[in-house]
Parts: sequence; C-alpha cells; structure tokens
Amino acid sequence: MLLTDKEFIIEFNQAVYNSIQQSNYSLISICNELHLSRSQVHRRIKSITGLSATHYIRRIRMQYAAHLLTNHEIKIVEISAIVGIKSVQNFSKYFKCEFGISPSQYKCQVSYPTNNSNTSTVFFDSKEIH
Repeated sequence: MLLTDKEFIIEFNQAVYNSIQQSNYSLISICNELHLSRSQVHRRIKSITGLSATHYIRRIRMQYAAHLLTNHEIKIVEISAIVGIKSVQNFSKYFKCEFGISPSQYKCQVSYPTNNSNTSTVFFDSKEIH
C-alpha cells in the first residue's frame, strides 16, 4: 500500500526521532525500517521537502537541537550527543548552517530575545504536505 506524502513524512520522521541519539543510525537503517530502497526514499523526500534525505535528517536533528537549547540545564556538548552528532565542531557547523547563528548565540537569544528576533521559534519551511 502506497502511503500519502503526509503519512510517509510522519513515518520517516518517527523513524528518525526513534533513533536520533544513534550517530551511526543511517539512511539505510531507515530505508530498511520503511521497507523501501534508498533511491525510493531519496526521491520521495526530495519531492516532498526539496532536500536530500541526508539533509532532511540533519534538519530534523538541528530542529530538535534548537528545541533542546531552550532548556538551559543542558550543555551544548550534551545536546550534540542527544541529537546523534559525535563531534561538537560538526554540530556547531551544521547548526550555524541551518539557523545562521551558533548554538551558543541561539541559546543566548532564546534566553534574552530581542524584538526583531525569530530564532526562538523553529518552523519547518518545506512545501505544504497534503
């Protein structure tokens, strides 16, 4: 049975969230869980989100990290591990690429929001899914 785009994204996201802490959890693992080939998953994710499957997974990880940064009890190095990225340097690079600021800057802006700052609210900006 072919899933609708919305059902597919929900299942894909659930697979990512279920394994988000596992840095070695790969796209192949998700494909096996969804019973689809890598190319099928890539084509489907690309057509729905406009991103490659790998970049879409990274976006999910970074959005979850942004959410975790609002908890001031958790250190950035811990958040990096929680979202499954072993290297804090890579985590910071990916985060800055996604949000335009470092995790430290983001955490400060969430603590002390400015009037013209939207970085404390994270939205997924892909095409609308029907």
